[in-house]
Amino acid sequence: MRGTASTIAVPTRAVFDVLRALRHEPPKAEPADMDEKTRIAVTPVVSYNPASGVGIGIAGSAAFYEGSRRTLEFRS
Repeated sequence: MRGTASTIAVPTRAVFDVLRALRHEPPKAEPADMDEKTRIAVTPVVSYNPASGVGIGIAGSAAFYEGSRRTLEFRS
């Protein structure tokens, strides 16, 4: 692979990591046991549409990791 993308590695940061840094809080501790292969997230949702008005509800997401336990890594 040639070009700029192959020579420059840019680390990524989650929004929560940036907010934690702005508030001068220590980084979140990594979980000791990474044997879980499923993560579930639930959050409230508020929406607006001129045709149907205001909507309130709950949205959810689930992540399943199917790879090797050696490479199992979740980031929040």
